[in-house]
Amino acid sequence: MPRRPAHRRRRPSGLSQRLRPRSFDGAAVSEGGTSGETRGRFRIRQRCQNRNDPDPHAGSPPVDRSPGDQWWTARRRRPSRSGERAARAGVSPVRPLASEAVSYDALTMPTYAATALAFMRQGCFVRSATVIVLSLAALPALAQPEPPIRGVVRAIRDASVATDLNARIRTLPFREGASFNAGDTLVTFDCDRTEAESRAAEAETAVNRIALDNAQQLDRRHAIGRIEVQAAKARWEKARASAEALRVRVRDCRIVAPFTGRVAEMRAREHEMPVAGQPLLRIVDATALEIDLIVPSAWLAWLRAAAPLEVKVDETGKTYAAKVIRTAAAVDPVSQTIRITAAFAPGDTSAVLPGMSLDASFERPTH
Repeated sequence: MPRRPAHRRRRPSGLSQRLRPRSFDGAAVSEGGTSGETRGRFRIRQRCQNRNDPDPHAGSPPVDRSPGDQWWTARRRRPSRSGERAARAGVSPVRPLASEAVSYDALTMPTYAATALAFMRQGCFVRSATVIVLSLAALPALAQPEPPIRGVVRAIRDASVATDLNARIRTLPFREGASFNAGDTLVTFDCDRTEAESRAAEAETAVNRIALDNAQQLDRRHAIGRIEVQAAKARWEKARASAEALRVRVRDCRIVAPFTGRVAEMRAREHEMPVAGQPLLRIVDATALEIDLIVPSAWLAWLRAAAPLEVKVDETGKTYAAKVIRTAAAVDPVSQTIRITAAFAPGDTSAVLPGMSLDASFERPTH
């Protein structure tokens, strides 16, 4: 191919000057000097120094590269645009160099991949393989934990107070939120009529008892027959039963607390006459609490009684330790879920109230 005239020959640009082959100490060499392959081997050895990485080109004969390959080798040595942008922004680039110390414990799955790719591009193949093996070994640890399960706090002792009396409410000593002790009076009714009827029944019982005693004395003297004695005894027993029933009605005119707790809800007011069976108060024991949760039935493969968990109460923002105490006897076939019950670990749970919502996090065993 004929050479171009001298006035049309291209002058070497600054880039071509920078791309000229250079020796290990940075001096320019001639075209017949160090080849691109040798320079690549030196660059890889320099980047992977102080690392137990073998030279991928060790033992291979030097191969002469074309000017295009030499240009690409030098081009790769230039900083990337992302690195230049990061330098201008004052932020260090994410991709680590092989000559820098890397903490594998601090890596996440995306950075594992980026680190392995960076080492591979720089020729440190052993380091790259190490990162890949570590990333595969770290898959279980990097797996997402079980999603939190929504639950609700429930009082073990929760009761609605009602009565079958047809009487007017006289007093309600405790209001909503008030605390009481076992045996305290919660509701009293206006039972004046019932009390009078009870006194009359007691007097009737006494009269019939006297009649029975008289009949028995006459029977011992053979003054009356056996039938009259039995009739007097039946009348006395009937009066006694009526008096006992009225005593029970009078006793129901005062409702006492069956346990120590607090008034959760008031459904009646003083001077009202509630319908028989209508709930008047709702009381709870806020010191004995449980947690109701609904979890996937597939968790039964590893979820056992006494399994630990942590709960974070929405209303207080506090975290408490708990453990599973029992599971339901059947699985819901439609939703494939099962109800479990957990209890708070010993500690201060005075801020937790029945009805509060929470997030429960389980510690799934690794084996």
